[in-house]
Amino acid sequence: MTLIGWGLLGTAFAAELQLTPEAPVEGQPVTVRAVGASPQATLTVTSRPGSVLEETAPLALTRGEASWTPASPGLAILSLTDGEATVTRKLSVRFDGPPPSGVAVFLLAGGLLFGGIAAGFRLLMRGHEEEGLPLSDAPIDV
Repeated sequence: MTLIGWGLLGTAFAAELQLTPEAPVEGQPVTVRAVGASPQATLTVTSRPGSVLEETAPLALTRGEASWTPASPGLAILSLTDGEATVTRKLSVRFDGPPPSGVAVFLLAGGLLFGGIAAGFRLLMRGHEEEGLPLSDAPIDV
């Protein structure tokens, strides 16, 4: 992905930020390559773990390459600054696996949903059993 940034004087600056892997995962190292940037360029990562608090940290560029290991999932912005020009790339850091709280919420919601349906059917059937009516001969109220 080639990104074009603009300097303060309106001069165009083209650089390519390559990520390996393209979709970062928490706790797994990511290699960032700054293709087309000068040796004086600086690279920073601004991360928002859980999309709440913003943290900015510099990444050391060695021959146009840097290594970064995202500590937690959330949003991140890579910023490459070369002189007065800046290029940014926004990314999403994924969970390493399903979060335990997400699984718990999923199971609770499923239990409430299907438990409510089961309780409703039990109430419906109990009314017919008390009247001694078979389900197929039940009168329909309009």
